[in-house]
Amino acid sequence: MLEAGFLSFLTNKRKIYVTYQCDVNLSNSIIDKLIMKTMDISSKILFSRANRIIVSSLDYACNSRTLPKYKDKWNEIHPVSPLYAKINSFSQKGNTDNVYIGFCGRIVEEKGIDYFLKSAPVIKEKIPNAVFIVAGDYQNVAGGSTYHKLKEDIGWNGQYVKFLGRLTDEELIAFYSKIDLLVLPSINSLEAFGMVQVEAMLSGVPVVATNLPGVRGIIQKTGMGEIIEPRSVMSLVDGVLKVLNNKEKYLKSKEYIEDKFGGQRSIEKYVSLFDNKTQTQVT
Repeated sequence: MLEAGFLSFLTNKRKIYVTYQCDVNLSNSIIDKLIMKTMDISSKILFSRANRIIVSSLDYACNSRTLPKYKDKWNEIHPVSPLYAKINSFSQKGNTDNVYIGFCGRIVEEKGIDYFLKSAPVIKEKIPNAVFIVAGDYQNVAGGSTYHKLKEDIGWNGQYVKFLGRLTDEELIAFYSKIDLLVLPSINSLEAFGMVQVEAMLSGVPVVATNLPGVRGIIQKTGMGEIIEPRSVMSLVDGVLKVLNNKEKYLKSKEYIEDKFGGQRSIEKYVSLFDNKTQTQVT
């Protein structure tokens, strides 16, 4: 937050525990550059006063514009989705001849959905029964949705590309139970973790995600998917085909995913941190 540095002076340093979400990544306009610089300065003031800095992954922290200088304060604790506790078992796919490829997220530029949509007809040529499902709000998005621009610039065949809009938790669980693969094609540092990956994996769904700091770590630690290059339609297509052509290779047990990214593991790390038992986790 822009005001974070100032707010840090309102309390004692030892009481400040910071959760850093992501670097701000805007356009190259003079105004946006000024905003980014100001927010980075504010963040660094906060970091200098903080007792501990909680990061979603060491990978992201190491590649951040603002965090590396303060690595002696880092603690890696992954974020937890409220959906985790509601996913009780692996998805039971219904009897269908279709192969469902899903995207879940806000319809905004940083999510890279344009590459997902551009890949759809290419994948469709290789997998004729492929259906592409987009879950996420495209009407009431903070900062503005790119839906209409995507429709104008790319377009898509509504027979096999479906937009579901904003989903309830129950509808989202049903979404994961339906799809065969989740794609997270994010393109910049505004995506620092990608909780949808863990939600999908807990539902028994492998993932294709971009090679971004923080984002790639979930697949690297679980082996439940393929990492692709950002902003590359063909890399996305290759990743999707590789997973779907050998899906069993990528499946892991729910217990295995929970052990690495489940809610209990995150809770244990927070308790240890606040009990002052956790040493800085830097590799």
